[in-house]
Amino acid sequence: MKNRASFQTSVVKRKNFSLRRLIISVLIITCTIAALFFGTRFLLNKYAEYPTLSKVYSAWDNQDYNLVTNLTDKIISSTPSDGTAWAYKGYALFYLSIAENDTSVARTTLEDAIIALRMALRTAPSSLLPQVQYVLGKAYFHRNFLSAYHYYSDLAVYYLKEAEKNGITADDIPEYLGLCYAQLSMPEESIAAFSEALFIHDSDELRFAIAEQYIKNDQNDTAKQYLYRIKTSTSDETLQIKACMLLADIYVSEESYTDAYNEYQFILEKNPNNADAYYGIGIIYEKQGKNAEARAEWRKALKIQGNHKGALAKLG
Repeated sequence: MKNRASFQTSVVKRKNFSLRRLIISVLIITCTIAALFFGTRFLLNKYAEYPTLSKVYSAWDNQDYNLVTNLTDKIISSTPSDGTAWAYKGYALFYLSIAENDTSVARTTLEDAIIALRMALRTAPSSLLPQVQYVLGKAYFHRNFLSAYHYYSDLAVYYLKEAEKNGITADDIPEYLGLCYAQLSMPEESIAAFSEALFIHDSDELRFAIAEQYIKNDQNDTAKQYLYRIKTSTSDETLQIKACMLLADIYVSEESYTDAYNEYQFILEKNPNNADAYYGIGIIYEKQGKNAEARAEWRKALKIQGNHKGALAKLG
């Protein structure tokens, strides 16, 4: 009887021990699963916060340039020699600058873009260098524009030409070069670049730019051909008036006063309040010795535009 009771007690103890082992095992498994779950979640959150170039590319594809700069700044802070991050930071800052309406902010952003792109030139993979040169050339052009001086046109030309040499075939390079050469007072080079741009993209604005360079190069006859084409074919009335004004200036310089007068009259038919046209007619009268008529035209110019420098000087 005693042995039977002892046996039953032993069985109960074994059952209790097995139950405890089962409970402990379940707890261990539950804790392990919980640890894995929260650990994985923590790591995923950490990864989501960690900047990578793949995230930079994704932000770039979505044209989220502010996010691109934020991500690349974090990458650069931990890896200052990451040339790809420098390149994309420069690209993003360039596009942010040209979209900025505040001139002061645009200038500062563009300066930061140039710094980033120059760092990329030193550290980026060789496969990125042509694109970096291309964007840097455009950045120098816009920096030149924002400064209101022509301090950067030579650098713009240099990097755009380097980009072309290294395989970049962007359609806007010839027009950028034409504008830069014009700022550098290199009309022949400007004409060549603008003509190439015109071949790529037919535009009356480009024709006008080419005409301006032909005038600077003392090739008025060729300039007149471009200006006459604009006058007779453009749908842009503002550009048409500008073309007629240049035609009139050429005719005055050639002493073709009747032709010049006709251009000014054409302008006034389009815009009766064009002070420059009245001023130009006054110049024609002055050259013909008709001083009273000339002064009458200059007074008309001042009535329309009280601060017209030419008319003020003539009547002063």
